[in-house]
Amino acid sequence: MERTFAALVAELPPATRSLLLVAALDDGDGLDEILAAASRHEGGPVTVEDVEPAVVTRLAWVDDTYRLRFRHPLLRSALYQSAGAAQRRRVHAALAEVVAADPDRRVWHRAGAASGPDEALATELTETAMRAGHRQAASVALAAFQQAVQLSGDPAERGRRLLAAADVAAELGDIEAARRLVGDVVDEQLRPADRAWLSYLREQFSLTGWSGTSRLLVYAELIDALRRDGDLRRAVDGLVAMSLRFFWSNPPQSTIQAYLTVADAIDVPKDDVRMIAAVGLIAPVERGVVTLERMAQLRTRFDLAPAELQLLGLSASGTGALTLSAEFYASAAAGVRAQGRVGVLAQLLTSQAFNAACLGDARLALSAAVEAADLATETGQPAWALTARLMLGHAQALAGDGAAATEAADLGESILLPSGRLPMLALVQAIRGVEALAGGRPADAYRHLHRIFDPDDVAYHPYLRFMMSGHLAEAAFWCGEEDALRYAGAVLANDAPAFEAALAADLSAWSFERARLERAYGAWLRRRRRVAESRPLLRSAAATFDALGAVPWADRARAELRASGESLRRPPTRPAR
Repeated sequence: MERTFAALVAELPPATRSLLLVAALDDGDGLDEILAAASRHEGGPVTVEDVEPAVVTRLAWVDDTYRLRFRHPLLRSALYQSAGAAQRRRVHAALAEVVAADPDRRVWHRAGAASGPDEALATELTETAMRAGHRQAASVALAAFQQAVQLSGDPAERGRRLLAAADVAAELGDIEAARRLVGDVVDEQLRPADRAWLSYLREQFSLTGWSGTSRLLVYAELIDALRRDGDLRRAVDGLVAMSLRFFWSNPPQSTIQAYLTVADAIDVPKDDVRMIAAVGLIAPVERGVVTLERMAQLRTRFDLAPAELQLLGLSASGTGALTLSAEFYASAAAGVRAQGRVGVLAQLLTSQAFNAACLGDARLALSAAVEAADLATETGQPAWALTARLMLGHAQALAGDGAAATEAADLGESILLPSGRLPMLALVQAIRGVEALAGGRPADAYRHLHRIFDPDDVAYHPYLRFMMSGHLAEAAFWCGEEDALRYAGAVLANDAPAFEAALAADLSAWSFERARLERAYGAWLRRRRRVAESRPLLRSAAATFDALGAVPWADRARAELRASGESLRRPPTRPAR
């Protein structure tokens, strides 16, 4: 088809061929712009009459808004292939003059007209790429970075641009391209901060290079060096990159304080979204209060980009504000889908599944985790694919699918333990604990979950334990380990005032925990022959657990209700409906 189109174009008048080539290389389609550039290219006037031969041969047409349209996309390719490199450069030069009022478009065409390395032009393209990245136009940013790499005269800047291009390629889900770009970097030509960036990206794109907490202080020093050099944007970029790693690294307090010192020294506005999110993940306990206050103010803003919403969701989840996090994630997911950034979408859905699982929402966790695992696998992100699989296992445990949950936990342990990603073993123990609890084995559940709370255990996690405390309390109550716990008041106090006080609190955002309290209180009342009082609580608990897809908990609430003399049928499952 390309050869056929090329043959048809070859029969057209020279001026028509020229304007069609200009249209093929133009990033716009306005007829007046194409004619002006064609006139510059030809060195004489090219008019609207010169379009007619292309219209008559049905190769192109002009619509009612005076925009030139090709009849078939391969015609653009045929025109490009039929023109020599020198001719294409002359066309780009002509277009650069015509679109001079638009700096971003002008730099694209100047780049197309360049015949060799041009560091000044590469710098302009880099700035264009950064602007595109800020407005979340990832594909435009990637193309600009790659073009800047081709024009780079400075080896160190070329390496930095390759790293930036790799970052953007990963956002778009093309991990193979990201790996190729990283592979083109020459380590010895990089500045120290960029060598650290390279090291970080190599770890991100594989499961085998995890360095744990050993390099965190080195990264902190390099981030501070960027700050001292006045490169605040990249200093914040570095802090953001390290923040999620912080959450899953269990760093010592001295390292946390070192990062807070670096963060406090970066002179950015207090409402800087990325800084708020990064600090919240680095120190969710030490800076949790101020972080949550600032995030609560940001929830009313409508100008936040999907990437910013995603960061806020991560930080809110890390500080335990799961419902606030869910709001940010929902908005971010819609925006990321619209942008086609499937690599980022895989990560976002994994985080959303984690959030939902911690809230006891098995239905949302299942759907998000399944899509996240598929996308992460398809886009070549093994670490995120594994995490999504663990989130799926947690959801399956909540839903009562013990075999699938156990399989996910075993898979996670077989990969995480040898690779040294030990803090993430807390996710494995969470699956095993919830699965045992759902399966009616409270002693096993207590044993598995307690590992997350034990600082001497490899599966210890200082923040995930707060999200697992309800499960641990329930397991402890049913297996006689109440004395080991001192913080789950209502269930362990075992008296009516404690239950009433707990249910009087605002638990509207914590549906699973409220239903668990209702079931526990209902069971407590029934055992004391206060049957009429127990039934409304047990009915409410069963309905909530059913809505969340927490089948074993719903079945237990129904069992308690039957013991009270009232039956409640299990509603049909979603697939059955």
